[in-house]
Amino acid sequence: MRHPQAWCVGAQTQIFVRLTIGAMQEAWRLIEGRFLKRPLAREYLPLLDAPAAEALERLKKRFGKLNRLAVIRNNYAFHHPEIDEVEAAFEKAMAGESSEAADWAIYFNKALLNTFFFVSDFVLVHGMANALAEVDVNEAHRQLLGEMAPVANDLSEFTFGFAAAIFRRYVGHELTMTLVAQVKGAPDIDDIRYPFFVETPGLRNG
Repeated sequence: MRHPQAWCVGAQTQIFVRLTIGAMQEAWRLIEGRFLKRPLAREYLPLLDAPAAEALERLKKRFGKLNRLAVIRNNYAFHHPEIDEVEAAFEKAMAGESSEAADWAIYFNKALLNTFFFVSDFVLVHGMANALAEVDVNEAHRQLLGEMAPVANDLSEFTFGFAAAIFRRYVGHELTMTLVAQVKGAPDIDDIRYPFFVETPGLRNG
């Protein structure tokens, strides 16, 4: 039987995956609607550096067809699935050989802040696998994760290149500045860690 904290971490990871997919799909819609389909594109496409232009071409090919990220964004990230899709997800989750009774457990808490229903995400991940036409839940998410990193990199590469083109056009190829002050001994951002779980005084289970 898995520890409840393992359920929480796994489900939190899936929540982040869904939100990230939705955000990346929205970013592409922004590029498509407010850059590519406007005179702005004709003005700035020739000014993009090679990495940004190549990243944009890869994004156009990836999003030019019905892709997996769009499926998740439209049905599980920024929109709720239809009733029949939820029913099918329940059926798939119940039929899984690896399904444990503990996966369906619900732990109640008087404080809404601390209440978590693992079963909700347990069913959703099966629904996502159905939406991607994948039999195996783990394989569906392996493919999703494999697609996310290249898209995120290309979105960033294009954004940086577009910003650089604007900068070169209106400011120049080089920015000079005067050093006013230098902070020594500042903490390294890589050394800062936030905990997954935080106990709220007075709201623990009795």
